[in-house]
Amino acid sequence: MSSKSRKVGQQSTATAKFYTDDTAVTLVDPTTITFLFRTAAGVETSYVYGTAPEVTKTSTGIYVFVAPAYAASGAHYIRVKSTGTIAATEMGVSVQGSKFATP
Repeated sequence: MSSKSRKVGQQSTATAKFYTDDTAVTLVDPTTITFLFRTAAGVETSYVYGTAPEVTKTSTGIYVFVAPAYAASGAHYIRVKSTGTIAATEMGVSVQGSKFATP
């Protein structure tokens, strides 16, 4: 996942791919997938595949998270971690304020 820039009211989509090893050839489904969303205010929320509708599986080893709409400007973060396969990565999102009262 890489850094992105968004505006207040927009959302981000993060895609995570899990492989059997560092060669990144064979995709595999981990035992659990958890996306963590951290707002600029420091509030963290976990989204677990199988229980959170924000996390979907597109095919073996590929999972997509749709973050909630950004309510405030500042640095937000998305992290994905798993069990059963060693993987964790983060993405920073820079959210810019809006000139509109209700973006």
